[in-house]
Amino acid sequence: MIKEYTLMRNPDAAFALFDDVCKVGFAPTYTMLCALGTSAALYKDASKSSECLQKVITCLNNWSFTVECRFFASVLTGYDQSQQYTLFDALAGKLLDRFQHSNEYLNQVIMASAAKRGDDELMCKLAPMELQNIRKYPRFEKFAQHLWQSKELQSVLDISRFPENNLTANMKLSQDIDNVEMSLAPETLVCRTLDMIEKGYTPSFRLFARLIRRLSVCGSNDLAIETFEKLSAAGVPSSIELLLLLHTLYLHSSDGERAIAIFEAIRARLTPSDFGDITLHAPTMRKYVLFLLDRGEVSAAYDVVAFLHTLPCDHKELPYSTLIEYCISHRMLENSYDMIAHVVQHDISIEPRVINLCFHLLEKNESATDYANFLRYVSRIDMMDFVPDSAFETFFLRSMQGRKISDIEWAVDVLANAPYEVIGIWRVILKRLSKSTDDRTVIAIVRMAIDFATNKERTGMDLLAAAAGMSETLVVVADSVLVALREHDAHRDRYFYTAAFSIFARLWSRYYAKDSPFPTVNPHMSSECLVSAFRRHIHDAAKIGIDGSLLSIALRAVASSSLLSIGSAEYIDILESVPDTELSVNPYEAVCAGLAQRGHIREVETVLDNMLMRGLALNANMLNIIMSCFIHAPPPPQSPKLVKDDYRSGHAEPKTAEGIETDTMDDGGYMHIDESDDLLLTVLDHEMNQTEIGDSSGRSEFYENALSKVVSFWKQFEFRGLSPDRSSYSVLLYAYIKAQKFTEAEIIINDIVEMGLEHNNYTATQWIVLRLKQDDVKGALSVLDAIGNKERCDELLQTDKRYIGLQHVQRNAFHFLPFVTHHLDNGKHAVAVEMLLAMHTLHLKATAKAYHDILVYLANEDSRQAFLDVVQQMVKFDILINSQIADVLRDYSAGKNTK
Repeated sequence: MIKEYTLMRNPDAAFALFDDVCKVGFAPTYTMLCALGTSAALYKDASKSSECLQKVITCLNNWSFTVECRFFASVLTGYDQSQQYTLFDALAGKLLDRFQHSNEYLNQVIMASAAKRGDDELMCKLAPMELQNIRKYPRFEKFAQHLWQSKELQSVLDISRFPENNLTANMKLSQDIDNVEMSLAPETLVCRTLDMIEKGYTPSFRLFARLIRRLSVCGSNDLAIETFEKLSAAGVPSSIELLLLLHTLYLHSSDGERAIAIFEAIRARLTPSDFGDITLHAPTMRKYVLFLLDRGEVSAAYDVVAFLHTLPCDHKELPYSTLIEYCISHRMLENSYDMIAHVVQHDISIEPRVINLCFHLLEKNESATDYANFLRYVSRIDMMDFVPDSAFETFFLRSMQGRKISDIEWAVDVLANAPYEVIGIWRVILKRLSKSTDDRTVIAIVRMAIDFATNKERTGMDLLAAAAGMSETLVVVADSVLVALREHDAHRDRYFYTAAFSIFARLWSRYYAKDSPFPTVNPHMSSECLVSAFRRHIHDAAKIGIDGSLLSIALRAVASSSLLSIGSAEYIDILESVPDTELSVNPYEAVCAGLAQRGHIREVETVLDNMLMRGLALNANMLNIIMSCFIHAPPPPQSPKLVKDDYRSGHAEPKTAEGIETDTMDDGGYMHIDESDDLLLTVLDHEMNQTEIGDSSGRSEFYENALSKVVSFWKQFEFRGLSPDRSSYSVLLYAYIKAQKFTEAEIIINDIVEMGLEHNNYTATQWIVLRLKQDDVKGALSVLDAIGNKERCDELLQTDKRYIGLQHVQRNAFHFLPFVTHHLDNGKHAVAVEMLLAMHTLHLKATAKAYHDILVYLANEDSRQAFLDVVQQMVKFDILINSQIADVLRDYSAGKNTK
């Protein structure tokens, strides 16, 4: 038993049994103590090995055994098996010096180790001493084969010098095997082998295996198989190594079923002592498992893999991937789950494509635990770079649903410190979370990633890059990254702020360009969220010298927002923090434009003074901004006609989903006054919401005063040597219309043409508004007909040169809305509906807010038929019905009307 434990390389069990032998008083044998010497040498722990060896030597002395070469050979065997070659060589050198004459045990062990390590010098040194004893050492032929091509050894090992016997016959056969294809045909080698067997000689295990392998390489698989069958029938024994080779050959032959019998023979022959010597060929094992699966023998394939798993070999080489892939592909779900659980439990690596198949299968299984366990397993086997992005998406969603906080933290930690590219994975996760959770969850994930990351700057940039490719979580992700990095005092250079502010600015521009985004888009895109993000980081961005255009957008967004209450002093503080190298008039224009949009005249003047004090010159665009400030200043309170305070049983004037007043388009993004179509939206929004029931003297006086201010600044163009542009004329035109100076407004239209400035969307729309204000519906329709219509425009130019350029204006919904407003104000509800139909027929759609206001007006007027006609058009032309419109429909259907 002790010898068996030693052969199994289990020294602990060998010495435990030896202690039991000593306790019961059994006398040890010399063979037992030699085996224990080998076991003691197997320990790689020097102190443990020395202690056990001393224990054995003491026992040898106590029982009066002589410590001779056989015992030393056993110790050398242990050193060789445990690959402690330094100790082996040191002991072998001393023994060879001590024992001058050849010793059977020592030389056998030393030559075996020399052959295994390819030590030709030592082999040649020992070989001459063993020639006279060659018959005593059957394994000597192994050493001779190893060095047969060595010229030194060839002169020593002349086989013809010895009488023919089994050993010399084997050595000659070994020579013939080496000479195949060089001077000997494979068929001739087979004939010589058969002659050798007829003489009563038997090839050794290893030589038989070499013979078959050589024939399969130099001849053919069929010749190798045929020779094996003949030699086996003649009684030549087969080794495990040979059976493994035959198993491979049969799998690649036409007689594949024979491989099953060969494999069963291998299983029957394998013993623990073979485990250290056999080598499994992974492709062959995979092919064999597939062979069984193709035959429908699934249980047999399972049995084979389970058996292979018991072998002390690298389990990565076992065909688990093949079996799992087969089961998944053939929808054998229970078998698939069992195999996946097995590899997860034992951390057995599988191929990347099979990992993807497993994730796809587990996505169909609603168990969050199984999915999390498999993802953790993939991390343990270091295969995370093969995980599909969708796997993390599913993992996060299920973890959120199951409130598995530990799983979420683990996954975030893995991604935050991943050595591979994870931007795509972050993008998928954030997008999915934004659709299924609220802002707080997204913010928590982002901050958690920064907290866990070793390289916080890199993780922050990954998150910013991920957010840049999506729309739902742009603001909260970018904002949270900057906040988290600031809290950790991590390095934030210009690149960080440029990336984040580019996200803010792009979304702000998209928000401002939308007709009415709040009721129909994700709440992550709200104006409040955007403005707050700008406000939190604008000081740091300005100090670090962020790009001027991005800083201008941020300043315009903050200054034009009614959500924040910021005085001119704070704006000046931000502007003065801009480095002199980055200083320009553009940021000042942005602040003034935003303040002007809200009519904050005094703040504009303060900012303007600071600009002039810093040596920046006043330009035409700044004058345009100042003039627009007067026309955007809030007039005296007056109830609008379309949106009445007593709408629907005393309901207050409706607000948007984000709590913004109905004139939210004033709260838009950055724009220069020049040539901006966004200004058109602002002015039209005022038209739709501030149509007076009748001008009071206070409002008339207000607009006349605003006009006088605008005209006074208009004179500054000539005084400062500046040329007014079309935006300048547009502001002046708007001021004259609001002050009901219609004749002067017509002159401005003429001046625009005289200056060689063609019409654009703004001037075209204002000309329509101007004519409708004078009840000149026919004239307004003429302008509408000329827009985008060259033939009609040329016809009208014959009598009025002011139509020039209208053919280049692209017709849009805002050219129709003044007509709708005009007809509603005059009680012509059916005509207003017809104008909407004409607009929709051209595939033009108004803002959601415009539809809301029209329906509110018709509801308050209780114009049921017109109300239904508008709703039918909205349905027919796929007009999106937002929450405000839905409220109007619900209330009116319920009969909630004060009239």
